[in-house]
Amino acid sequence: MRYESKHHYFKELAQRSRCFKNILHTLAHHHQRLSCLYLNSVESFLVKKILTGPSISVDVRNLNYYSQLSDEFSEMSNHQVSQSNWIEVLETRY
Repeated sequence: MRYESKHHYFKELAQRSRCFKNILHTLAHHHQRLSCLYLNSVESFLVKKILTGPSISVDVRNLNYYSQLSDEFSEMSNHQVSQSNWIEVLETRY
């Protein structure tokens, strides 16, 4: 982003907020809130389009790697997981 456009944004924000006691804190707070709004929007680049193939529900205790999972996650004793043949994330199939 060019310096001039960001400078213009902060200049307008300072005039709109009308709070000049701690201007740096005010500008940083507003900018972080706006960035958070953009990142949480539906059109955000962080939203991943995930597709899955046909899946079946499997008991965790029937998996081959249950002992490794139970070492890390002790509360997984009676859970169900979905097992799929393929998954597609951002148009790449795994």
